[in-house]
Amino acid sequence: MKTNKINKVLVCIFILTLASCKNDFLEVKPNKALLVPTSLSDFDALLDNNGIMNRGNFLAIVGSDDLSVTDAAFNSASFTLKNTYSWNETIYEGEQPNEWLFPYYKVFYSNIVLDGLEKVNETESIAYKNVKGSALFFRAFAFFELITSFTTTYQKSTAVKELGIPLKLSSDVNEKYTRGNLQKAYDQVIGDLKLATSLLPVVSTNCYRPNRAAAHALLSKIYLSMSDYESALQEADNSLKINGKLLDYNTMLLNLTSSTVPFPKILPVNLNPEVLFNAGIPATLLNAATTTVNPEIVNSYAINDLRKAAFLYDRGAGVIGFKGRYSSSTISFTGLTIDEVLLTRAECYARLNKPTEALVDLNLLLVNRFKTGTYQPYTINNTSDILRLILTERRKELLFRGTRWMDLKRLNLDTEYAVTLTRFLNGITYTLLPNSKRYVLPIPDDEIIISGIEQNLR
Repeated sequence: MKTNKINKVLVCIFILTLASCKNDFLEVKPNKALLVPTSLSDFDALLDNNGIMNRGNFLAIVGSDDLSVTDAAFNSASFTLKNTYSWNETIYEGEQPNEWLFPYYKVFYSNIVLDGLEKVNETESIAYKNVKGSALFFRAFAFFELITSFTTTYQKSTAVKELGIPLKLSSDVNEKYTRGNLQKAYDQVIGDLKLATSLLPVVSTNCYRPNRAAAHALLSKIYLSMSDYESALQEADNSLKINGKLLDYNTMLLNLTSSTVPFPKILPVNLNPEVLFNAGIPATLLNAATTTVNPEIVNSYAINDLRKAAFLYDRGAGVIGFKGRYSSSTISFTGLTIDEVLLTRAECYARLNKPTEALVDLNLLLVNRFKTGTYQPYTINNTSDILRLILTERRKELLFRGTRWMDLKRLNLDTEYAVTLTRFLNGITYTLLPNSKRYVLPIPDDEIIISGIEQNLR
């Protein structure tokens, strides 16, 4: 009997990457035949493989309007990057997309832990709850990445009719799977995270591992993608009540212009109070000398807005590079942060016709972003104007974080905020219309051939 593609790949990656995990049980079990996690510490260690468990979504940034590349950079990129950047009908041309593989690696590891925990008799211990909560969080994080890339935008009226993703809920490699519907996928992710919030600690050992505030933050993001503003508001509020401390950019004035990594380090100890959970990608294209920040964003920062110095730098020849990575390294940060949660709550307040509360959150963020003594708090009363202002600030604040693709998809459902994207490459103009089917990535061809699941139409 043929094993499905996802299962075959996951078995291989589990075997090949066990040796790279940060886990003590490998050291005490040198015989490969015995490399089977059985204890609580084994399962805890398995989740510390941050090269897999904390890897983010690259193509969500490449396809967005955060960046612009030269013809030369475009021509030298891989098929997958070129086709994603130009919103081509065909994407991979035989290449294996990490956006499909790595989330399912995470799911596989998480399922090994969750299945294994059923045989561990420490269910009431703090350590057990932390491991189980972490595994549920990682699985939900991975499923949401897949939903964002490989499904259409959520609409409550049609979600039961739209295709979802394969929901692997067991480490059994012989388990058959289908795509199911989009509502079922969202229900699974939300269920996992709600359980995780009851199990995770308030403070995690490091920012590679989730905590309760991060789980609530991810829930708020997911509900926002569903346009469920009441639930998104509640989860954002839950997260901010646990941890709502912002980073005052005025404390980094010496680093803003002199350093290409201006933000506080988050490893081994997290010194950036805004980082709730670390995820990222070794995105060489995003750091390339020929990759520039979208000029529209560059020109949007006010004179005393410190984000311009914190995020951008002039590389010459008309190229404006991005340096505002909360990873405090060359890794592009795609994790969860307090500033994003605050902007989510502000947007939800505005959409629920609570303009005063919305402005309180927005002003709180911006006073920590502008040069001391220069920020004049907004006092406008029109809710529609406040919402547009919040969305504008979200655009400037979350640059290169991987959130823009989700935002484009959900905002395109409203004609007032819909955007048509264009690229001009090698003398050809490429266009991505609002609600285009090309906002949904195709599933890899070999997955379709082996498993028989339905392909996305582009």
